[in-house]
Amino acid sequence: MQRLTAEEKAPRSKEQTLAMLHSAGDQFAGWLDGLTDSFLGEQVEARPDIAISKSRFEMILSVKEHEMHHRGQPDAHRADPRIVPHMTRAAQARRAALAGKA
Repeated sequence: MQRLTAEEKAPRSKEQTLAMLHSAGDQFAGWLDGLTDSFLGEQVEARPDIAISKSRFEMILSVKEHEMHHRGQPDAHRADPRIVPHMTRAAQARRAALAGKA
C-alpha cells in the first residue's frame, strides 16, 4: 500500500496522467481477456463478514460500476452546489482540527 500511495501522490503532467490511465486500462483489459469462462463463473465469497456469494464475473463488474458511480459524482455536485463530497468534508474537518491545535 505504501508504494501505491507514493505512486498516487507523485506529481504528473496531464499527458503523463493520460498515458498512465491508458496503460493501466490496457493492462486490465489484457488480464480480463486471458480469463476463462469457467474461472469467471466460479462463485466466490464476496464479503467475509456476511454470507454473500457472487461469481468472479459479477465481482469484476462491480469494480466498473463503482468507477461509474465516482465518474457521476462531479456531475451531481455541479448540479447542486450545496453538495459537499465526503472526501472534501473529511479534508475540511482535518484542516479545522489542525487549525484548532495551532
